[in-house]
Amino acid sequence: MNKSILLSFIAAILILLPAIAAASTPLIITHSSSMPPLAFINKEGEPDGVLIDFWKEWSEQVEVEIIFKLQPWKEAVQETVNGKADINGGMFYSESRAKKLLYGDYLFHIKGSLFTTPDIIVNDQIADGQSCGVIKADYSKIFMEEHFPYTKLMLFNSAAEMFNAAAEGRVKAFVADYPVAIYLLSELGIANSFKCVKDLYTRNLYPTVGRHNPDLIKRINLDMAAIPQKRKKTIINKWLDFTPDSEEHRKTAAAIVFLALIAMTYIHRNEIRTAFKFVKDKLV
Repeated sequence: MNKSILLSFIAAILILLPAIAAASTPLIITHSSSMPPLAFINKEGEPDGVLIDFWKEWSEQVEVEIIFKLQPWKEAVQETVNGKADINGGMFYSESRAKKLLYGDYLFHIKGSLFTTPDIIVNDQIADGQSCGVIKADYSKIFMEEHFPYTKLMLFNSAAEMFNAAAEGRVKAFVADYPVAIYLLSELGIANSFKCVKDLYTRNLYPTVGRHNPDLIKRINLDMAAIPQKRKKTIINKWLDFTPDSEEHRKTAAAIVFLALIAMTYIHRNEIRTAFKFVKDKLV
């Protein structure tokens, strides 16, 4: 092998090394450590939630190793921006975030809602002087600042911190993603202490990457689209297919049926009495 061929071979290897390293390096996917059922650390200390299952499915689809890094939401957003994490598992779109991040195709949509204790009256505005809890760097904070600029906001570092404050009676109103709120209120045993008084927005959840990584977001879109819709629906239904009022609906329906039976019995009491007498006479 002459010198020129050897140099060309070495140059080709040097050019390919970054691509080889990138292909073999696990992708770091970050999100909140306390936003169940979207993403959270479960009792076994493992990442869990609908977004975790989505990205596991994506990883199997593309045969790429991934590592989940769940942390406080503000840090998760910041590490996506500065490249310490490759992918943020899912967030709402906002113009301020779009200046720092690249958004992929949406995964699914969820709604954000206002929850209060039963004693708070809410019309077009939250009661005068009543503060409202939101999570730092969460879309709920952006929404409240834009649509309720005169409402005093109580800022929390994580969903866990905000809901613990609610359980302790330090928060009487808060805005949160509806499935997260229902899940945590139930987990903390305070589901009856708060009511959903208003749905404020319904928005799509998107994967994001830093603006320095356009090729990665294209790859995410392409491979996520290849996952069968049936499989996506199964993942979503596993975590988000719940109706918190269903038990009350069942109780109400049972009560209505019971009252209807009583009413029918009373209305047709003479016919029923005659029928019983007829059967009794036949038996005798």
